[in-house]
Amino acid sequence: MDYNHVARLVEQYHAGDRHAFDKIYSLMYRRQYYFAFKMTGDQYASEDITQESFLKAYSSLDTLEDPKSFVRWLGRITYSSTIDYVRKHSRSVDSVEEMMDVPDNSGEAKISEAEQYTGSVEDEAIRDETRKNVREAVNSLDPEMKAIVILKYFNDYNDSEIAEIMHIPVGTVKSRLAGCRRKLSGKLQAFYSFSPFIWIMLFMKTEAIGTGLSSGAAAAVRKTIASKVAVPVLAVSVAAAPLVVLKSRAPEIRTISLNAEPQSAVASETVYVRAESFNTLKRVSIEETGQVLEKAGNIYRTQIPENGVYTVAAEDAGGKVTRQAFTVNNIDTDIPEIGIPEKTAGEMCTVKVSDQGSGVDWNNTKFVDAGGNALKDTRINEDEGKISCSLAELPATVKVTDRAGNWRTQQVVYE
Repeated sequence: MDYNHVARLVEQYHAGDRHAFDKIYSLMYRRQYYFAFKMTGDQYASEDITQESFLKAYSSLDTLEDPKSFVRWLGRITYSSTIDYVRKHSRSVDSVEEMMDVPDNSGEAKISEAEQYTGSVEDEAIRDETRKNVREAVNSLDPEMKAIVILKYFNDYNDSEIAEIMHIPVGTVKSRLAGCRRKLSGKLQAFYSFSPFIWIMLFMKTEAIGTGLSSGAAAAVRKTIASKVAVPVLAVSVAAAPLVVLKSRAPEIRTISLNAEPQSAVASETVYVRAESFNTLKRVSIEETGQVLEKAGNIYRTQIPENGVYTVAAEDAGGKVTRQAFTVNNIDTDIPEIGIPEKTAGEMCTVKVSDQGSGVDWNNTKFVDAGGNALKDTRINEDEGKISCSLAELPATVKVTDRAGNWRTQQVVYE
C-alpha cells in the first residue's frame, strides 16, 4: 500500500475535494474486508463490519491531523470493530477457534478463477491441498495471534503499526509473532522445503481476490453511506462500485528486492518482484534486457548479470502497464590490482592495492611468508589503499582479497 498516495488523497479531502474519499474507499476496501472476513468467517458480517468502519472513518476524517497516519488509523477502526464482533459472537459456538474454521467453498472457486489456472487435474489437486494446509494452519491460531498474522502478511503492516492498531506494546507484537512463527512452522514445515511464510503471504493475497462485495451488498453499502452522511457527491461517485474501479486500475508493483545485501558482492544478482493486479497479469519483465520473470504466485524473479539501472514492467491482460526502476551495483567478477612495491620510510616495503568492483576486503588482505603465515609487522592504510611490511621480513607474498571473494597474489622481493 502506497501510504503517500493515500495521504495525498486525505489532503485533497481536507481541502474540500469530497471525491477523494471515493478513491480512498476503492483503494482501501479490500484490505479491510479481507481482515474482517478471515477473522469472522462470515461474508455478511464482514460486509457490515467493513461498511461500519468506513462510515466511522468518514465521519471523523476531518479530525485526523496527520494524513500519513490514515492507513493504520483505518486499520485500527476495522480491527476494533472486528474484535468486538468476534467476542460478541463467540458464545454461539463451542470456541472462537471453531468459528474461525468456517470453510469458504465459494472462495475456492473464485480463487481458481482469479488465478486463471489451466494445469492438470493432479496439479490442481496439489494446489488445493496447499491452500487447505495453509488455511487450516492459520485458522488454528487464537484470534489475537491470527490478527497479527493477517496484519503482518496480508496488510503489510510493520511491528510498530501492528502495536498501534492492536493497542499493545511493540514487544508484545514481536513475542506473539515469534509464537506464530513457531506454531505455523510446526504445522507447515512438513509440506514445504523452505520457510512456509511465503506460502501464507501468497495464499492470503490470492484468496483475497476471490472475496469482496456482491452486487447486492455493494448497493446496500452505497445506500447506507449515502443515507448516513450529508454529502450527495459521495453517493453518486461510489455508484461505480469498488470492483469496477479496481478492474480499471493498472497493475501494482509492491516491492522489488535483491537476493544479496547491497554491500555483499556477487557474480550475478537475483531480483524478486511482488506485483499484483485485479486483472490477470500478462507478464512481468525487465525492459532493458527483455527478460520475462518467472512466476510463483504474485512473486516474480530473474537473474541480473551486470550492474546497472533496470526497469520492471508489469503488464496486465488489458494492456495496462506499471513501471518501476531499481539499481544493481554489487556484481563483481574482477580481481584486485596490485601495484609496484616501493621502499618507504622506516625501512618498510609498501604496495598500493585496489579493486574497482566491490572494494578491497582489508581483513583478508595481508603479507604472508613462504609457509603461508601472516607477517607480524604488517601495516594497512585503508585511506590511501596501501599495505606495508618490514623490509627485514622479505621475501614475502602479498595477497589481496576483495569483498566478492576474488583474490590476487604477488611475490615481493627486496634486493
